[in-house]
Amino acid sequence: MPPKPTAENPPEPEQDLPQQMSFFWLVVPLLVALFYAWYLQQNDAMPAVLSKLFRSGEESDLYDLRILTDRTIFDVVDLKGKGKGLIAIRDIKQGELVIQEKPILTAPDGDIAEVLLNPILQNLTSAQTKALLSLSYTHLKTEKDETVNVNAKNLTPRARYLLAEGIITNNAVGINLNGQHSLGVFPRMARLNHACASGYNLAYAWRDDEGELRIYALKDIKEGEELLISYIDSRRPRKERIEKLEKTYGFTCTCPICSLPPEESEKSDELLPQFTLFYTDFAQWYKGSITGKEAIQHIRKIWQLTVDTGYVRERGRWAQEAAYVATVHGDETSARQWLRLAIEWMGIETGIDSVKTTNLQFTLDNLQEHPELASREVMDVGGPIL
Repeated sequence: MPPKPTAENPPEPEQDLPQQMSFFWLVVPLLVALFYAWYLQQNDAMPAVLSKLFRSGEESDLYDLRILTDRTIFDVVDLKGKGKGLIAIRDIKQGELVIQEKPILTAPDGDIAEVLLNPILQNLTSAQTKALLSLSYTHLKTEKDETVNVNAKNLTPRARYLLAEGIITNNAVGINLNGQHSLGVFPRMARLNHACASGYNLAYAWRDDEGELRIYALKDIKEGEELLISYIDSRRPRKERIEKLEKTYGFTCTCPICSLPPEESEKSDELLPQFTLFYTDFAQWYKGSITGKEAIQHIRKIWQLTVDTGYVRERGRWAQEAAYVATVHGDETSARQWLRLAIEWMGIETGIDSVKTTNLQFTLDNLQEHPELASREVMDVGGPIL
C-alpha cells in the first residue's frame, strides 16, 4: 500500500498517460512525414532540398534532375494529349535563365551503332539509366521480323540498345563537344514540348566551356503558361511542319500556330518562308553581288518580318550580320547601332555572359581596331529601324 501523502511526502504527479501521448504525437507524425517523403521521391515529385536527405551515397553524386532552382521556376506536370510538360509556376522575364543542365549521355552525331552505344550505356549509373529510359521514343530500329520486349524487368543488351537508340533519336540535341559535333541527352529539356514559329517561348544554347546546356526565355512568360521550344526549323508552311513532326516525332502538332483558323494560317504560310527568301537575297552581299546598302535593306525586311510574325529566335544573329556589313563598309555609326542590337538579342537567346555576347561587346568596344573596318567601298549602309 503506497504511503499516505503528506507535506513531506507529496503525491506523485500522474504523468504516465501524458508521457505516452507525448511519445505518440512525436513518433506518428514523423512516420507519416517519412512515408510522404518516400512517396514523393518514388513519384519524382520531391523538392531537391528534401530529396537530398533520402538518397544513398551513390545517388548523391548523380546529376540531379530535381535541382532546387527548378521548383522556383517551373513544375513537371501531365498534360492532356502531350504526356509530361513544364509549366511556369511564376512569371518569367525575357532573357531569364530557365534551365541549366549537363548531359547524362553524349554520343557521336549520326547513326549510332550497337557496338558503340552499348559501352556508353554500361557506364551510366542506375539513376542515369532510369532517367534515360523514362523518356519517350517514336520508332525502334529493329531488324525485319524482330520482336523486342521493352517492358521486361531486365532488358537484354539488344533491347536496351534499341530502346536507348530510339530515345536518343527522339530527344538528343546537337552540341559541340571537344570541337566535334555530337549529341547530348538532357532529361529536363526533353520534358519541354514543341511549338512552331512564334508559338515557342524558350531558346537553348550549348556552353562549350561549361559543358552544359542553357535555356533562356525568349519572351516574357506568365505564371501557368507552358514552357515550349521548337524541335524543327519551324519557318516553313504548316503542312510541311506537321509532316516533319509526324514522321520524326510521331505526333500531330496542335500548337497555337498550327491551330490558327484557315485564313490566318494561310497568311502565316505566306510570311514564314519569306525569312529564307530575304536571307538568300542578303547573302548575295558576301559574293559581292549586291551593295552594302542593299544588304542592309534585306536585313530590315527580315527584322520587319520578325515583327509581323512574332518570330524573334534569330534576331541576334541577323543584327550581328548587319553590323559586319556596316563595319566592312566603314559605317561606324550604323555598325555600333547594329552591334548594340545584336548584344541585346544575343544576350536574350544565349545569356549576357555567353561567348557570343561577350565577343560582340568586345567588337563594339574595339570597333576602330577591327581588321576589316572599311575594307570594302566606304558608304553609309544604314542602321536598324525599330
